[in-house]
Amino acid sequence: MIEKKVKYITYLAGFIESKPLKAGDWRKEILEKLNSPDLLIYCPIHYEAKKTGRPTGEHIKYVAGLKQAGHWDKFGEEMGKIWWGDVKPGVSRYEVIRQFKYRSLIDGNTEKDLGYWGDFEAVARSSFILLNYNNEIPTWGTPAEAIVAFFLNIPIYVISNVTKTEMNSSLLWWSNETNGQVFYSLNECVKAIKEKYNLKITEEEKVVEKPKEEKKEEKKEK
Repeated sequence: MIEKKVKYITYLAGFIESKPLKAGDWRKEILEKLNSPDLLIYCPIHYEAKKTGRPTGEHIKYVAGLKQAGHWDKFGEEMGKIWWGDVKPGVSRYEVIRQFKYRSLIDGNTEKDLGYWGDFEAVARSSFILLNYNNEIPTWGTPAEAIVAFFLNIPIYVISNVTKTEMNSSLLWWSNETNGQVFYSLNECVKAIKEKYNLKITEEEKVVEKPKEEKKEEKKEK
């Protein structure tokens, strides 16, 4: 059976390592509110964990533990899986990233593909990325993802906790140059994405339990 190719892909960029307990909150909300058959959502927390063979969240402690224990070869191996998946880019890293984009345009993308990609490939294959920006939480992975999107002209939609005048200047410029947009709430961003990409949202069915009927006691005739 040929798996269906999906029209759009997005990558959920934002802090993870610096605040792992809060990193999943906004991503979970996006996964629920942009649940569409026309959109694949790459959540790095989920797929990074799969690549390291650890439960979601625990993979962050695992990689940090490799550093603390001085297991540098294993650390490099696991980080390679996270960023590159099964691909061995060698020294021509940017050329490989460009090829990811070309393969997306030529071959298309299916849900099954998500598990094989590293973060770089997931960004490069995206139709747009959603980036959660919090000026009080440091992150190094997020700028790397944003610069890949910038070079490949992939729209960067930013959900920011501060106004444009208080945002990082480079990120704001990258977003502007890719025809992205800055939003000040997740719901505002979700609404705009639904409209711009004409997404049909799949609502999760809620199972409503019917109230149990009380058994009527039969009246015994005297």
